[in-house]
Amino acid sequence: MPPRKPIVRKKVAKVAYSLKNTKSSFMTAAEACKFLGIKPQTLYSYVSRGLLRAETQPGNHGHLYARSEVEVLLARSRARAGHGATAAGAMRWGEPILDSAITNIQSEMIYYRGHALSDLIRDRVPFEKVAELLWSGELPLGQMTWASDDIGLLHRNGALSDEETGISVARRLLFRISKVALADMNGSDELLDECLRRARRLICSAARELFETASADQTSPGPQMQIAEAITAGLGLQKSVAVLSAVNAALIASADHELNASTFAARVAASTGADLYSCILAGLAAFSGRHHGLSPVDAFNFVTKASLQKNIGKFLAETIVSDRAIPGFGHRLYPEGDPRATLLIECALAVSNEMGSEGLSRLDTLMKLVAAAKDQGQAPPNLDLGLVAVALVLGLPNVASVSFFALGRIAGWTAHIIEQRQQGFLLRPRARYVGRGPLAVK
Repeated sequence: MPPRKPIVRKKVAKVAYSLKNTKSSFMTAAEACKFLGIKPQTLYSYVSRGLLRAETQPGNHGHLYARSEVEVLLARSRARAGHGATAAGAMRWGEPILDSAITNIQSEMIYYRGHALSDLIRDRVPFEKVAELLWSGELPLGQMTWASDDIGLLHRNGALSDEETGISVARRLLFRISKVALADMNGSDELLDECLRRARRLICSAARELFETASADQTSPGPQMQIAEAITAGLGLQKSVAVLSAVNAALIASADHELNASTFAARVAASTGADLYSCILAGLAAFSGRHHGLSPVDAFNFVTKASLQKNIGKFLAETIVSDRAIPGFGHRLYPEGDPRATLLIECALAVSNEMGSEGLSRLDTLMKLVAAAKDQGQAPPNLDLGLVAVALVLGLPNVASVSFFALGRIAGWTAHIIEQRQQGFLLRPRARYVGRGPLAVK
């Protein structure tokens, strides 16, 4: 309801006063201030903004205020206070705060534009097609690859290594995307076609940065090669159906997860009118924190530490007793278990079965941890442990899980950037001030 304009009508005021000049119908300024718990200056501002009428009193310089209008103001104030508390809770895993048609999170499954994540992974739908699905709402038919044109950037020397850390992966990707942006300064990406061209190019470039070796220049994603194939070749992995499926699944499972911290950061940037590169960098900056994108490293290290223990069940119980969260286990949105973890562990087991005893030994500790957590009534594994399972079975270092996560999530960030642009409003939450009041100037 639009605010009511101030009304100053002496003749009408006299009539109103004569008809309703009772204490129960009208309040003085002092009574209204006490009732609302405000200062006189605030009361006068309500009048000037048209939220409250000030009626003149015959023969008196003071004003009267209709009790009904004052009560409405109090109700609105209380409603705002309640909404503020609700909004504050919503920012901490609470109620939804934005409309989105991209990802539907249910307790038992995740749906990308109506397609179950389990179907996309088990049907081996290529990551490129899933990205296009997130962006357009339609799953492309037939064979599809992205052409990755050369943008004149030097390839890095060496692929993933045991010496590398999760933060260095994030920082290298930040640097890479910045260079891609500087090399692509022509034109705006406000038009959807141009935005998607940049997104495809950016993902291909990020794949080279994260997974390509110095000797694998011919394995970059190109006209005849999909992203998962290029990664598999770039890391020198066996090109089997199980291996390709595991790599592809790690990217798909990481692609989007609604309004997580990094996606929200990307959407905030998009709401300001920032270009695609800047929005992706905003998302990646949030992703680089240890409580978000780098969390798979903690899960990997936890599995490694568990592998050194004689009794994994006892080790897990001692970890729980120490009031520490178990890395790689539990997710607030999935009390019965994160479906992404289930699907990725399933893919990792398929690779291990193909590899025989060597593959089974790589997953031995992780599967014992999963079993021990179940026996002890603890939370099931989450995405972090699923990514670790894929990295372990492929014989990759811990930062591989972060690399899969980051590369896959660029697709989701892009989808949310496009959607936020289409919604066309600036994301600007309010803060509830809880600090000191104004200090008197001496």
